[in-house]
Amino acid sequence: MPDHKGYRAKSRSVFKKKRSGMPKPTKLLQVYKLGDYVTIKMDSAIHKGMAHRIYQGKTGVVWNVTKNAVGVLLKKRVGNRLRTKKVTVRVEHVMHSGCRLDFLQRCRFNREYAMNHKKDPKKFPKMPLKRLPAKPDGACLVDVSKCQIVDLKIQPHVDKVEM
Repeated sequence: MPDHKGYRAKSRSVFKKKRSGMPKPTKLLQVYKLGDYVTIKMDSAIHKGMAHRIYQGKTGVVWNVTKNAVGVLLKKRVGNRLRTKKVTVRVEHVMHSGCRLDFLQRCRFNREYAMNHKKDPKKFPKMPLKRLPAKPDGACLVDVSKCQIVDLKIQPHVDKVEM
């Protein structure tokens, strides 16, 4: 069977949905601002404004917002380098990304802690707010006297099976 080269070729498993049907109206009411991080997640029920299957699951930054679509700035691997691509996709095929939630939560905590430290240094002492790598596990001793040692015997190989 020949290898077809259509725009949506080899996309059956990529665009497959867990629940069939049209998207909910709340999907259209999402607000996207410039600089937001979004993930392209194509909805196969809406054919208009769908990006190529290569961009499925990619995360990028919103650089343009129109009435029905958003422009997303992505990085695409071409050969051994990353190229920036501008893709315009309808809002049905885009969702807010959670890639920066941890960072924003950490920034919010650091800002609040710094303000509280200025107000009450005794209650909120100075502490390093940068992330630190995890320390190795503590040392421990293994008591071998309570363990039972078992020898594993390898079964001999048998060529003939008796019936």
